[in-house]
Amino acid sequence: MSVKPDIAKAILQSAAERGALKTTCPSEVARELFPSDWRSHMGEVRGVAFQLQKKERS
Repeated sequence: MSVKPDIAKAILQSAAERGALKTTCPSEVARELFPSDWRSHMGEVRGVAFQLQKKERS
């Protein structure tokens, strides 16, 4: 699965705004990007979050 640019951008933007000591919930990102059917995109948002996390560790 390739990283979806809009989802990755939203996750990284949220993390930058909150700072290093705060967390970002995937559901908040899903609600922001897909307000009418955010639940159906939770797997996609989590998947991108996991990819970003793996990328940072490598």
